Amino acid sequence: MGRAGVEQLLQLPGAGVRPNRRQPRKVLDLKCAAFTTNPPFSPPRRARGAKLKGLRYERRVGKWLHTQFPADTKIVHGPWIEFEDSNGVGFAQPDYLVYAESALWIIEAKLTHVPEALLQLQGLYSPLCGDICPDSPQVLVEVTRNLGVNVGALRGLLIEELDLARPGTISIKHWIG
Repeated sequence: MGRAGVEQLLQLPGAGVRPNRRQPRKVLDLKCAAFTTNPPFSPPRRARGAKLKGLRYERRVGKWLHTQFPADTKIVHGPWIEFEDSNGVGFAQPDYLVYAESALWIIEAKLTHVPEALLQLQGLYSPLCGDICPDSPQVLVEVTRNLGVNVGALRGLLIEELDLARPGTISIKHWIG
């Protein structure tokens, strides 16, 4: 599903971006992007509550990903990407990058599906990874435990098995973990 398709999906009742949530940054006129080993922010304080549950789910997703790909597949958890676009210098951190033989998988783990995750995958992570790895087709997947209230709006994006996701598409994998 292309960006226009995701934006149409977000127009459905109950499926749109919530007005009180901060919108993910969208890359505009990308000048450069590169992986960095120096995170731009100080280490966060100890997570609590829902944030802690989300981080635990993210770690379980990482363990599960290792069972879904061949043993020699490189899976990177939380790489920092520094970039510059028309908005200035920015940083991004996808949850997982999977360097599979056929494609680069960009995985975002969410305890509960939020429409912003799809915008983040398509508008932020995809252009950055495309600049860094221009010869790799991309597979964009949100892995989520809870689908939320408007499951019907997501039907066209849901996949039963991870290997059903295809390059050039965006998919949602419902995984309880």
